[in-house]
Amino acid sequence: MRDYCQPLCAHKLDKLEEIYAFLETYKLPRLNLEEKEILNRPTINCEIESVIKNFPTSTTTKKRGPYRFTAKLYQVSNKN
Repeated sequence: MRDYCQPLCAHKLDKLEEIYAFLETYKLPRLNLEEKEILNRPTINCEIESVIKNFPTSTTTKKRGPYRFTAKLYQVSNKN
Protein backbone atom coordinates (compact mmCIF):
# COMPACT_ATOMS: atom_id res chain seq x y z
CA MET A 1 0.00 0.00 0.00
CA ARG A 2 2.80 2.40 0.88
CA ASP A 3 4.48 1.79 -2.49
CA TYR A 4 1.24 2.69 -4.24
CA CYS A 5 0.42 5.79 -2.19
CA GLN A 6 3.85 7.32 -1.76
CA PRO A 7 4.24 8.55 -5.37
CA LEU A 8 0.75 10.03 -5.24
CA CYS A 9 1.54 12.06 -2.13
CA ALA A 10 5.15 12.92 -2.99
CA HIS A 11 4.27 15.48 -5.69
CA LYS A 12 5.00 18.96 -4.39
CA LEU A 13 3.78 22.23 -5.84
CA ASP A 14 7.13 23.87 -6.55
CA LYS A 15 5.78 26.54 -8.86
CA LEU A 16 2.87 28.04 -6.95
CA GLU A 17 3.21 31.43 -8.63
CA GLU A 18 2.80 29.80 -12.06
CA ILE A 19 -0.25 27.89 -10.85
CA TYR A 20 -1.84 31.05 -9.42
CA ALA A 21 -1.10 32.98 -12.62
CA PHE A 22 -2.68 30.22 -14.68
CA LEU A 23 -5.79 30.17 -12.50
CA GLU A 24 -6.12 33.96 -12.70
CA THR A 25 -6.53 33.70 -16.49
CA TYR A 26 -9.96 32.16 -15.87
CA LYS A 27 -13.01 33.90 -14.46
CA LEU A 28 -13.62 31.36 -11.72
CA PRO A 29 -16.46 32.02 -9.28
CA ARG A 30 -15.46 33.10 -5.79
CA LEU A 31 -17.08 32.14 -2.51
CA ASN A 32 -18.33 34.94 -0.32
CA LEU A 33 -17.58 35.01 3.41
CA GLU A 34 -20.86 33.35 4.39
CA GLU A 35 -20.29 30.47 1.94
CA LYS A 36 -16.75 29.98 3.25
CA GLU A 37 -18.00 29.83 6.84
CA ILE A 38 -20.66 27.26 5.92
CA LEU A 39 -18.11 25.06 4.16
CA ASN A 40 -15.58 25.35 6.98
CA ARG A 41 -17.94 24.51 9.84
CA PRO A 42 -17.53 21.12 11.53
CA THR A 43 -19.49 18.26 10.03
CA ILE A 44 -22.16 16.77 12.27
CA ASN A 45 -22.45 12.97 12.40
CA CYS A 46 -26.19 13.06 11.74
CA GLU A 47 -25.51 14.96 8.49
CA ILE A 48 -23.10 12.26 7.32
CA GLU A 49 -25.50 9.49 8.31
CA SER A 50 -28.34 11.22 6.47
CA VAL A 51 -26.31 11.49 3.26
CA ILE A 52 -25.23 7.85 3.44
CA LYS A 53 -28.79 6.72 4.15
CA ASN A 54 -30.06 8.62 1.11
CA PHE A 55 -27.48 7.35 -1.38
CA PRO A 56 -29.32 5.84 -4.36
CA THR A 57 -28.91 2.06 -4.37
CA SER A 58 -31.06 0.94 -7.29
CA THR A 59 -29.43 -1.27 -9.90
CA THR A 60 -29.48 1.59 -12.40
CA THR A 61 -27.37 3.83 -10.14
CA LYS A 62 -24.52 1.56 -9.13
CA LYS A 63 -21.87 4.19 -9.74
CA ARG A 64 -18.83 3.44 -7.69
CA GLY A 65 -16.86 5.96 -5.68
CA PRO A 66 -13.13 6.61 -5.99
CA TYR A 67 -12.35 3.42 -4.09
CA ARG A 68 -14.81 1.37 -6.20
CA PHE A 69 -17.27 0.86 -3.33
CA THR A 70 -20.99 1.04 -4.02
CA ALA A 71 -23.46 3.02 -1.91
CA LYS A 72 -24.86 -0.23 -0.50
CA LEU A 73 -21.53 -1.01 1.20
CA TYR A 74 -21.56 2.31 3.03
CA GLN A 75 -25.18 1.86 4.06
CA VAL A 76 -24.57 -1.64 5.46
CA SER A 77 -21.37 -0.51 7.20
CA ASN A 78 -23.19 2.47 8.71
CA LYS A 79 -25.73 0.23 10.48
CA ASN A 80 -23.08 -1.35 12.74
